[in-house]
Amino acid sequence: TGGSMGVSFPVYGDESTVRITSATFSIPGNSMGVLPANGPDGTYDITMEAHSSTKVGDVVVVFNPSGLVFSPNASLVVTMAGPVGLTSGTFKVNHVYASGVVEQVTATVTVSGGITTFSVPVPGFSNYDWDGAEADGP
Repeated sequence: TGGSMGVSFPVYGDESTVRITSATFSIPGNSMGVLPANGPDGTYDITMEAHSSTKVGDVVVVFNPSGLVFSPNASLVVTMAGPVGLTSGTFKVNHVYASGVVEQVTATVTVSGGITTFSVPVPGFSNYDWDGAEADGP
């Protein structure tokens, strides 16, 4: 069935502040979300919260219901302004499960016109954070 939802942030800080400008979650039309413990029941009420402060490592996106799994992956696109300090390429984002297990997913990073865009695969719901994550490659 597919769909998307997003949040936008008002302008905060200044040119020296890393800040989220928007976060958009999308489910492709051919993706099915399943809560493994309950099996598929067809419909889920989902929520997304995006938290940020002044640096890349402060960014956290929280999804519920925790444990919802997507096949194929859903996606999260987060745009940031300010001195993010990355170039276009890839970046590891932490997918933190409710159990505390951390798995890194590879985001695609595009930098253009002072905006850094992270395209993050979302295999399932829990928290996605940029704290301690890092750019791939040299």
